[in-house]
Amino acid sequence: NDCRVLQQTKVYRGIGGGEMHRLLREFLREDDENENLYYLGIVLNNNEYRKKLEDEFNDYLFRTHLVSYIKKSIKYTSYKIKTKIKLLNKREKKILNVVDEEFQEERIYTIRDDSIDYIDIITKPSETVDFSNIIKDQKILKAIDMLTDRQKEILYKCIILGLDDKTVAKSLNISVQSVNKTKNAAIRNIRKLIGV
Repeated sequence: NDCRVLQQTKVYRGIGGGEMHRLLREFLREDDENENLYYLGIVLNNNEYRKKLEDEFNDYLFRTHLVSYIKKSIKYTSYKIKTKIKLLNKREKKILNVVDEEFQEERIYTIRDDSIDYIDIITKPSETVDFSNIIKDQKILKAIDMLTDRQKEILYKCIILGLDDKTVAKSLNISVQSVNKTKNAAIRNIRKLIGV
């Protein structure tokens, strides 16, 4: 009965009766103000409130349809992506990757290359620290070459290796304050020599 009254107000064109009852019930439950508008506009037959009710219900229908459209779009897009992934997996076999039977996840096997360990080359300084393997700017390299061996060693450990001052002090058997002062002096000298 409620729907028949609202159907006369142009709101419900294009929507079936059962669907309309469900939408109306959800609309009225959504907000107490909607129930109040319904009572004033439909039950008391006030045209001003009826117009407000139509506008609110049209907004509600728009929101409902928009949310439905977005949900369907997401579902459809995810289905397309899943289909595409299945097709790619069928076409291109992963030779190094296998599915872990226990977790049903892909494990990636890699081929290890033991020919050169670059980490060892970078992290283990020789007797004199050579920054040319790391820094390519000639201006900075010349400035570093002007530093003392101790300054180079402390810069290498603090900046290149990323060790904290305490660790460097312990490894060189000197105080933390000495490491900090030497590092800061080296940085000041480099800045002065490159003109920064």
